[in-house]
Amino acid sequence: MQEAEILAEKRGAIPADPKVILTWEQASLLTPEERRGRTWYIRHSLNRLKLTAHKGGYKVRWHEAANIEIAYRHFAFQSPTEIARDFLISESALKSQSSWEQLPPRKGEKTPWFISAKAEHYIAEHDYIRRECLCKAGCFFWTTRKGGDRVSRRYRRSVAAVHGIAA
Repeated sequence: MQEAEILAEKRGAIPADPKVILTWEQASLLTPEERRGRTWYIRHSLNRLKLTAHKGGYKVRWHEAANIEIAYRHFAFQSPTEIARDFLISESALKSQSSWEQLPPRKGEKTPWFISAKAEHYIAEHDYIRRECLCKAGCFFWTTRKGGDRVSRRYRRSVAAVHGIAA
């Protein structure tokens, strides 16, 4: 009973104004429904990144810095569960975002923490770069520098869906 009272007291201390940017600790106390329309900081982010939830649903407004942060955490072999927890999103949302970024399958032990230097080493060692799609402006994805794709999977799927042909 005492734990419920403490939690209620902490929730009561969260600013009601949706324009106030919440700390990760404050946002983590709220349910996904209560986070709608709110902005919060990502936990353990070196760049003090923020995410904002849509007012009418469970979706999050993604921006390039957040996509790059997800990729770096992916390349550093951080556990998907921990990445989702740090971003306060579901693992399925993380998987979807990783798919849009065309992140390669990860082989190796998944760690609970994020080490930026580990990601930079992996990216350099395997010669990955973040490239803009030649056919769809503003669509970025990760690929190898030599012999890597120039057209994103996202564009190919949209062409196939609209025209019924393989791009």
